[in-house]
Amino acid sequence: MKITGKLGICSGKWFLLLTTFCLLLSVLFIACSKNKEHEHHNAEQTSEKYYCPMHPNYISDKPGDCPICGMKLVKDEKKSVSPESSTKQKEKKIMYKSTMHPNEVSDRPGKDSMGMEMVPFEVEEKPTTAVKGLSTITIPLEKQQLIGVKTAIVKKRDVFKTIKTVGNTAHDPELYFAEQEYITSFKTYQKIKDSSQAEAIKNAKDLMESAKFKLKLLGFNNEQIEELEKRGVPDEGLLITEESENLWVYATIYEYDLKYVKINQEAKITSSSVLNESISGKVITIDPVLNPETRSAKVRILVNDKSLSLKHETFVNVEIKIPLGMVLTLPDTAVMDTGIRQIIFIDKGNGIFEPREIKVSEKINDYYIIKSGVSEGERVVSSANFLIDSESQLKSILQDMSGEQKHSH
Repeated sequence: MKITGKLGICSGKWFLLLTTFCLLLSVLFIACSKNKEHEHHNAEQTSEKYYCPMHPNYISDKPGDCPICGMKLVKDEKKSVSPESSTKQKEKKIMYKSTMHPNEVSDRPGKDSMGMEMVPFEVEEKPTTAVKGLSTITIPLEKQQLIGVKTAIVKKRDVFKTIKTVGNTAHDPELYFAEQEYITSFKTYQKIKDSSQAEAIKNAKDLMESAKFKLKLLGFNNEQIEELEKRGVPDEGLLITEESENLWVYATIYEYDLKYVKINQEAKITSSSVLNESISGKVITIDPVLNPETRSAKVRILVNDKSLSLKHETFVNVEIKIPLGMVLTLPDTAVMDTGIRQIIFIDKGNGIFEPREIKVSEKINDYYIIKSGVSEGERVVSSANFLIDSESQLKSILQDMSGEQKHSH
């Protein structure tokens, strides 16, 4: 009985101690939870931001000195907002469009091509992919004017590629005799193809095919060969003849431009020493084989020299203007080509400049043709972009040093 009583007393004490311990743990847990909620609430309410008066693009969420110039950071009342509300807020942009032509869009108010006022509309901006090593920056208007920032609108243009090269006038007996050979073999085959002499037919056809192959090596296509068959005589202009208005210009077209040159394209021929004005010509043949040493092909252009100014072996300048149609373009000064990527800066308004990586196909005169990365109507920096690039790189480095994604410390 005594032992049982002692055990009961001990059990009661242990139960009391355990209950007290659990109660203390509960109180501590509730207190910590409330403290964290309070701290989180305070952090949300007081997300203060500080900036450098000399370098407004440097932003910190703590007071201190600017690491660039050493000036004391100033509290930015505009940016001291709740992070939650700022992340939830969707960016919208005001654009302007024509009431007559909906496809005519601008990021600034004004009149359309018909002289009518353009109407505003809101567009939700799509999030853009970050450019490695660069950050979006803010530059005050005064500083933009100081460093000479200029912008241009991305838009479609009717683009022409102009190929300029040199050539010489020539009479081509090789081509003349190739035409003569084909005409003779063609006529022979036509005479005997319906006869019973199988061997003679085969020989005539082989000779005709051989002559046709020679013409193709000299740049003839099937349509030109058919025209030669109908004409029935070789081109006399390929030989040296007196008082001939028609003559040939042989121009050199390099490998990278050959994809643009087509048969029947117009060409302009000039010669500062002989011609008073330009004369026109037409591309007739393009050699199918490149010269391995010069990586170029010979293009034959038939010209009509009514003034009979051009003599045999006259050196001339050749210009072929090739329409590429309406394509999306931006000024070449807006693109910073590193050799690996092409970077531009988008003017988002209110002094905000966003780096963007784009793809371009090629440069035509003073413009780049755009493949992807930017849309019609967007405004891009076309002058002082190297200075903006430096600021953008500096901000990105500071962000990397601080270990933050959005703001540097």
